[in-house]
Amino acid sequence: MNAHTLNQNQNQKNNTMKFNLLYKTRLQQKKIHCIIALFLCSIGLSLNAQIGYQSFFGDSTTTYHVFTSMTCYTHDQGILGCGDTYKHSITYQDTAIFNDTVYYRVLEYRNSCHSMYIREDTNTGRLYRYFPNLNKEFLTCDMSLNVGDTFQLPVYSDYFRFPEYFYWEEGAKLVVDSIVYINNKKIIYFPYIRNTVYGSAYYDGSFEKFGIRPLFIEGIGPTYSPFGQALPYSDEDLNVMLCVDKNDTLAFMLNEQLGCFQFAVNIKEIENAKIHIFPNPTNDYINLSIDNLPDISGEILILDIIGHVVYRKTIDDNTTKVNVAPFAQGVYTLVFSSKKGKLVSKFTKIY
Repeated sequence: MNAHTLNQNQNQKNNTMKFNLLYKTRLQQKKIHCIIALFLCSIGLSLNAQIGYQSFFGDSTTTYHVFTSMTCYTHDQGILGCGDTYKHSITYQDTAIFNDTVYYRVLEYRNSCHSMYIREDTNTGRLYRYFPNLNKEFLTCDMSLNVGDTFQLPVYSDYFRFPEYFYWEEGAKLVVDSIVYINNKKIIYFPYIRNTVYGSAYYDGSFEKFGIRPLFIEGIGPTYSPFGQALPYSDEDLNVMLCVDKNDTLAFMLNEQLGCFQFAVNIKEIENAKIHIFPNPTNDYINLSIDNLPDISGEILILDIIGHVVYRKTIDDNTTKVNVAPFAQGVYTLVFSSKKGKLVSKFTKIY
């Protein structure tokens, strides 16, 4: 066997080894991808994109329940500290045109003189807030972002007399660290905002147990609301969006403990009463049983892992059966609320 033949054989052997290594690497990558996909699926998440874009706004009305922090004059603070919850509402027919662009007028239910203007670009999934006195709009949400992209929080204070629209987090550059899909809705995750003050709800994960972190949620908006800082001369922190109603029906609740209203006094758990869910985990139906509550008159809500309301029903019996077969796999929160308070429990939909 001559040298040329030996070299050919060696090259073939090397190529075979490279192919086998590449094949094993790709097979390993596929296995890892499958493991990640199965894990995400088990908690209600997906790596795959949804079908069709979902608008931020309802067909007729949209209402945002937004917590705004305020200076404390009491030691009896709520979960999020001192502040108040404001309801900002949009009616589909109530619009205004500026520079040939249509905006929704946003009214605060206690102050009809204070209005804001926002619009949605359905081609890009972006939200804009417009200030007529500045003839300028600011980007407040962008659902077209991908992992590694940067979003800068709007800076209003450069255009107003300090501190009219100043908030400590303004101008922060947020880099997308992950994207998942929950019940066919795109969720964009950002890290906590480090270059801000400790009092911010988005500072260091202090309020993570309540789901408070910078997120963009398809069909809902940013967790700080589409406005950033909604009210002028309020305390200098980014808002927290507690709930969203669409067409007069609750569509999103950030956290069942926070509910849709935060002030100095919070809605308490009903003492001595208990709610049982069985079977748990389940794949088709769940049965609810409420003990030690004489007057069963209230409403049950079921929320997915991000806070979307996937089921609601008024009940007046201490036993109820719910069909959860259409739900995606994952962990769900069930909230029973009445005039006496609320009860909270969780269950898992397995397949």
